[in-house]
Amino acid sequence: MLKYFLLSTLLASTINMKAQEQERPELLTTPNGWRAEYFTFPISFAPSLTYVGAEDVRFSKGWNDQDAEDFFTYAFLWYLDEDPKLSVPKLNTDMKAYFDGLMSAVAGTKDLPKTTADFQGGIDNYSATIEVYDAFFSRDKLILNVTATASYCSKQKKYLVLFKLSPKEIDSEVWKKFDELEINVNCNRE
Repeated sequence: MLKYFLLSTLLASTINMKAQEQERPELLTTPNGWRAEYFTFPISFAPSLTYVGAEDVRFSKGWNDQDAEDFFTYAFLWYLDEDPKLSVPKLNTDMKAYFDGLMSAVAGTKDLPKTTADFQGGIDNYSATIEVYDAFFSRDKLILNVTATASYCSKQKKYLVLFKLSPKEIDSEVWKKFDELEINVNCNRE
């Protein structure tokens, strides 16, 4: 009897997850072969980021292959209900919370080297280097080059923040893959 209860509970959960996947908007369009993940705020691994909205994450083909040219190359879009009021200090704080939480969740411990972030820029365009502990693959420090671009979508009344990340230098061939990435949100006024 317990076996059937557990099986029916698992089946109901799977159906519910599939329904949620079908309802989620396709916020980013990426090159073929990129893998997608979708989260809603607050994100479980970074609860201090108190935004309301969603995060659409896209991983390059070689994201999980340490020998690939595009290892750890990915992008994510924050699709937010309120202005995140970005600044250099806010981005540094947000990315520290984001990566410390993510890597702790993956590693199963909070006893990891802490993330450092060094954003520069302003208004709506930022760049940074982020030193993060890679709990996924190398189990060592990893330096990511990052760009962040913010905009407001008046038609949807949403704030968009697009992050692009890679350990490769911004002028490398890998960064040209981001040229194929598009925000799939209609922001034109009616």
